[in-house]
Amino acid sequence: MDEPKKLFIKCNCHAHGIELEKYDDEDEIWISFWHNGFYNNNTLWNRIKFAWKILKDGKVSIDDFSFTVNDCKKMVEYLKELI
Repeated sequence: MDEPKKLFIKCNCHAHGIELEKYDDEDEIWISFWHNGFYNNNTLWNRIKFAWKILKDGKVSIDDFSFTVNDCKKMVEYLKELI
């Protein structure tokens, strides 16, 4: 599988970020939400899950969402209307 085209946008507070990934052979665009550090709910179980995600996936994204290219085009058009 080829490397995806990526865009990483960091929040102005520098504590959060959004990463968009698109693989040429897929119809989906993946959006990952990132957080610098642990959640406010810093329980032992959450720290273990956080560490497992790093070991398993090699990254610390909080959650992933998959949108079709068509859905993303709709989002872009919506954002264009807002700005």
